[in-house]
Amino acid sequence: MATFAERFKMLREERGWTQEQAAERLKISRSTIAGYESDKKGRTPRKETIDKIATLFGVSIDFLLGRINEEYSGQYSDSRKYFRASAVTGEAGPLGEITEQPLSRRFMRADARKNYSHLLAVARDVVTEHGADASMRDIARRADVGLATLLRHFPTREALFEALLRMNVDALTQQAAELETSKPPDEALVSWFREGVAFFHSYSGVCALMASAHADPDSALHASSSAVRSAGARLLLRAQAEGTARADMDGVDLFALMSALGWLVGQPGFAPRGDHLFHVITSAILINRPSNGVKKATC
Repeated sequence: MATFAERFKMLREERGWTQEQAAERLKISRSTIAGYESDKKGRTPRKETIDKIATLFGVSIDFLLGRINEEYSGQYSDSRKYFRASAVTGEAGPLGEITEQPLSRRFMRADARKNYSHLLAVARDVVTEHGADASMRDIARRADVGLATLLRHFPTREALFEALLRMNVDALTQQAAELETSKPPDEALVSWFREGVAFFHSYSGVCALMASAHADPDSALHASSSAVRSAGARLLLRAQAEGTARADMDGVDLFALMSALGWLVGQPGFAPRGDHLFHVITSAILINRPSNGVKKATC
């Protein structure tokens, strides 16, 4: 049976996270993560940390500690033991009453993974049309499944939104890391800011919730929100150290501007002015840029 170290590493790699990204989400050091994964004696972290890890990956503590090892069948009656609590019912009650996190997708059978992917594809279409007001019943109806089936995979709307955002958030944070090593600080910041605006524009309804989740550690969207903020903060700090970004703002400010502009350019009256507004904002963020024949942006 797999050890905690093996299961932790498997879950992290499934998400496509580096050790540093996992450490940021758990608010611990990268060396601590490395220690977890290199342990050969079957030791485990303290209880509070185990609980945070289980919440982050959406698996039970029993699974993390190797007390269960069965494959997730995708059948509701069998899946309860994989949830962090046993209060889930198959009834379609108020969404706020169902708060458990589903098992990591890696441990689903092939047919369950196919259903999961289908539900996400349909949900993306519905969320694109209706934003954060998208109804779980509408998503289930469009996917031609019962509401209970949808809730087995995504117990809450926040859990569904987090799954929709996760892949794009990971791509956005990875791009920030690549830009750090491939472009000058000011260019890297502007390039990433543009990608971030496009991301928020694509998920404007959900990202409104994501923007408010940054101050709520209990939100299912908090990890995604924190990852985007941290990635932007690193690029901003790099530009500030170079003297090409104003010093009176931080990663939270950058996140707020990016999410606000992403929402704004989705409004019919402002869409034609998207490029102009992007230039106005980035010109206010950046200072002392090499002119190359163009007037420097100033604060």
